[in-house]
Amino acid sequence: MQHCKCCGTRLNRFKVRVFGSTYCTDCAPLSAVTGVTA
Repeated sequence: MQHCKCCGTRLNRFKVRVFGSTYCTDCAPLSAVTGVTA
C-alpha cells in the first residue's frame, strides 16, 4: 500500500490509520477497490 496520496482534498476524509501510519485513498489503486471516484 502506498503512503497517503489523494487526488483531491475531499478524499482526505477517507484517510485511515494502518499500523500507526497514515494512508488514504489513492487516485488509481485504492479508488478502484473502494469504489471512490475522484
